[in-house]
Amino acid sequence: MSLNINFDHSWSYYHQPIITNDDIANATVTDIMNICNWSPAELPHISRTKSETTFTNKSEKWWYRKHFQCILSDSQLEQSVSLTFKSSDNNYRNSLAISSVIWLDAVNIFSGVLQIPQTSIDLPKTLLYSSDMENRNYQHTLIVCSMDACLSFSASLILPHDAIISIKDIHDNATIRRTSDLSQKHDNIYNYVASFDDVNKHNTNTSDSKRVSLPTYDKQEFCDIVTEKIIDRENNQIADVNRTKVPLLTIVMLIVGSRGDIEPIIAYGKALRAVGHRVRLATHEKFRKFVRDNDLEYFPLAGDPDEIMSFMVNNSGIVPSISSILKGNLFRRRRLFFDILKSTWLACTNNDDETDASFQAEVIIANPISYGHIHCAQKLGIPLHMVFTMPYSPTIAFPHPLANIDYSTASNERINVFSYSSVETLMWLGIGDLINKFRRTILDLPSLNISQVRSMMVDEKVPYTYCWSPSLVPKPSDWPFYIDVSGYFFLNLGKNYKTPPDDLLAFLGLQTNLNNHIDETSLPIFIGFGSIIGHDSHRLLDIILKSLMQTGYRALLSGFDIDSNHLPKNILKIDDIPHDWLFQYGE
Repeated sequence: MSLNINFDHSWSYYHQPIITNDDIANATVTDIMNICNWSPAELPHISRTKSETTFTNKSEKWWYRKHFQCILSDSQLEQSVSLTFKSSDNNYRNSLAISSVIWLDAVNIFSGVLQIPQTSIDLPKTLLYSSDMENRNYQHTLIVCSMDACLSFSASLILPHDAIISIKDIHDNATIRRTSDLSQKHDNIYNYVASFDDVNKHNTNTSDSKRVSLPTYDKQEFCDIVTEKIIDRENNQIADVNRTKVPLLTIVMLIVGSRGDIEPIIAYGKALRAVGHRVRLATHEKFRKFVRDNDLEYFPLAGDPDEIMSFMVNNSGIVPSISSILKGNLFRRRRLFFDILKSTWLACTNNDDETDASFQAEVIIANPISYGHIHCAQKLGIPLHMVFTMPYSPTIAFPHPLANIDYSTASNERINVFSYSSVETLMWLGIGDLINKFRRTILDLPSLNISQVRSMMVDEKVPYTYCWSPSLVPKPSDWPFYIDVSGYFFLNLGKNYKTPPDDLLAFLGLQTNLNNHIDETSLPIFIGFGSIIGHDSHRLLDIILKSLMQTGYRALLSGFDIDSNHLPKNILKIDDIPHDWLFQYGE
């Protein structure tokens, strides 16, 4: 897989009469570079003076200039970079050829015919990486001169798929002066477009998406990795780690689920933002204020989390029961699912719905049940990182959390591994047509079959981070290096929590000073089910009441939609209380 960087933006052009018998290969490029009256242009460039055709009947010579910057991280090797041109007509009905000369930093790197779509021009490493070796910050000027036609092609830079390199515009005075949308003079980073080499797997088209506007808050071009030591688990030692640098990125986090899914991701997003990344958390409207209050950008995803959780609980996962089908729940869920898919793409590309700040993702972080993640990443050609609180990666250690398991038919290990592919298959049978509809109609990508879907995450080695404690559930030995268990992500809401309700203070035996605890009351236990209660909450409550009566415990009950007046005095129903504050006063 290679990375295509869209190179169409922030060009300037200049045209001049062609002198008889002029040889553009012998043109004085240094004189052209210093001409003042350049005009802004975007590729493909169509002459306004000859709107009926891009060809100028050999009456003019067309010069194009682009300033750009290559920035490598400290540990990154020098990367090979190629310049390619393609026709804006994807069908290539006519083979296009233009006599052209190309210079990089006033050095001639190409003279001949640009034959579309075959021409690919290597940018010499000796020129790309010859300046500012100390900071690994390389600034360049590219000049293209065409004899018989204006440059009516799109341009791209081709990099290796694992390149860690930032390619940025440097706007010249003419472009800044004459282009109104650059009034704030923010740098622009180009969007990446993946092209998969194996056509039998994941084909994709290049994207003509808008440029990426960097965040408006102050930051440096790279952020230092703050962790300098890691635990060497094999040798039970702490090992030194060389400090490195990571390019600052525009990140979208696609999260579908309940508050238990959202809260740890907010903590993750705040950590990313703290080192300078721009972070947008896209989730359900219900959590808009929660996200904004934690200083993250927000974008709405479709769907009601309560409806989603209710369906999953009532159907023991993703496979609908007969009763759900008869009630019409399956059809409502399919409409809901397609709405969520569409909103994941909007979350990657649309402006902020409150501030109208422009946005285009350079990285996607998502939980598995947002579903649109890998398809949006493929369209944009950007990295994808999966994060979740439940295991979604095949292992012999334990089954998929949404699978109904019968261990009587085979060994535990075989059943556990099989459960992941069975859930994937059942999901595809239920909504695969909607995913392909999303790919075709929204993303302009080809459809997939079930074998491609089941293998694409593994084939692309998409990294997973599972945010539970390895002391609780260790990382299975058969998970590869790009899947890890990180520990919990805590938001630490308790630090600023100052207004507990009076009935809770009384139940906990706390005075006005929350640090003074009255020992005459027994410490309560906490019983909570988050957003997932199920359809038979009364039966579950009856079990809890009998258990508390037998054990003598007092309890705090969270997550039940029941009338507090019908609860005995040893139980207090509570609403949304930060756990890190609450648990210090519990058993």
